[in-house]
Amino acid sequence: MQNKKLFTNASVLSLPGILAIFISLISIPVHLKSAGAENYGNYIIFHFLLTLGSLLNLGIGKSIVISINNFPKKSKSVAYCGIKYTFILGIIISILFILFNLIKDFIYFNLIFTNSTILNYFFIAILVTLFYISLEGILQGNQRFKSLSFYNFTFYSLAMSVPSLSLIYFKDNSLENLILLSVLIKLSTIFLMLLIIIKNKLVKKSNNKILFNNLKKNSKWLTLNSILIQFYDLFDKYL
Repeated sequence: MQNKKLFTNASVLSLPGILAIFISLISIPVHLKSAGAENYGNYIIFHFLLTLGSLLNLGIGKSIVISINNFPKKSKSVAYCGIKYTFILGIIISILFILFNLIKDFIYFNLIFTNSTILNYFFIAILVTLFYISLEGILQGNQRFKSLSFYNFTFYSLAMSVPSLSLIYFKDNSLENLILLSVLIKLSTIFLMLLIIIKNKLVKKSNNKILFNNLKKNSKWLTLNSILIQFYDLFDKYL
């Protein structure tokens, strides 16, 4: 019975990753054939730079998981504080983005972000990623691994592949439209996650310092670890 349960759970958790591989094998050639290598290259770079969202989370998501495991009876309070801290962090990043918009005309800023529309999409996607990491931490801490597997599939795989596949029917879709569709899929995912978290009553308003103390202790090395992971991914995958 235990082996059967283990096999079933492993299959369910592995299925999104397997599907993601097959979808990529279809979507990448479609994108290259319909939009060209330059368009696809810029599209990939956009998604690669979104990994900044996980770095800017400053370890909140991972600290939520640690705090919930250390204090399971306070899991709802920890989840609430995690969302609150992420919201505050999002406001700070928004202010910095506004300041950047004011000075960007005076500095050299090339790559794909010469287009102000794409720059705005990038900012929204960074905020979305910021919140996704924290919501992911809440689900991990509450051991909602099956649902989290689905959300990971939607947020990372479908958000990247569906816009490329849309080129089958809309061959003239611009890079801006492809990125917009990707951002909308990501945004829909975090709204669905938040809805499920609230519906299952996984959050409770509180001002306890459990998560705050954990962040003081762990955020530096968690952020450094995330930087190293992204650095390895750069050489392993994107470069």
